[in-house]
Amino acid sequence: MTKKTTISDNARGLSFTSGTVSRASNDNPRIGFETKRLVNETVRELDYQRKEISSFLRSGKTHTIGVMISGAQMGVSGFVVHGIQKFASCKGYNVILYQT
Repeated sequence: MTKKTTISDNARGLSFTSGTVSRASNDNPRIGFETKRLVNETVRELDYQRKEISSFLRSGKTHTIGVMISGAQMGVSGFVVHGIQKFASCKGYNVILYQT
């Protein structure tokens, strides 16, 4: 099992702080173009993938919408749920469907 690359691994390789790497990865305007370029290049090389749960915990936002529908209404609700999911996806949200 291979060890996943962390933001600290990226920072260490560039001699930057983890905060700088994080801000550069998130396209923060306070970070210069050259720094962003170096960080993005290293992130690709090391195959770093951000842990979404960490971002959710820090921000308090999960970008998730819960939808509850009755099993008896699934035929009609399917079109509605599909529309919700399509729109939410375009806006960067996930949809959790719960059938009662």
